[in-house]
Amino acid sequence: MESREDQIGQLRQLCKLLTENIEVVINEWKKEKAPNEVPSKEAYEAQRILTSAMGKVRELVVDPRYQIMEISQRYTDSRALFIAVERRVADLLEDGEGDGKQGCSLEFLAEKTGVERRKLGKYSFKSPDVPS
Repeated sequence: MESREDQIGQLRQLCKLLTENIEVVINEWKKEKAPNEVPSKEAYEAQRILTSAMGKVRELVVDPRYQIMEISQRYTDSRALFIAVERRVADLLEDGEGDGKQGCSLEFLAEKTGVERRKLGKYSFKSPDVPS
């Protein structure tokens, strides 16, 4: 295992690498004639370096136990999203319970989708345009 001093040194090197390549990307963006044009070789290389460096930063600063937990959670999240799409939960939420309002209760969703209320309530999907 690396010493804390080694990790600090690596973070400082990564900071320098990130800063240098961010500047390359910014300069290349300024040269673009259209926002969606294919990036130059320099911009592409800088993007590649930035992506790799960000991964290394994450590896250095995030506790490995948290990383494992996060990886294991990805399956659950994608499965929940798949079921929500498959059972047309968004359409049901938009249409409401027939009272002219958007949104509906978990009981209503469970009845319409055939998914247990408890399972539906585990994940709360919130529309970005709905105020808190």
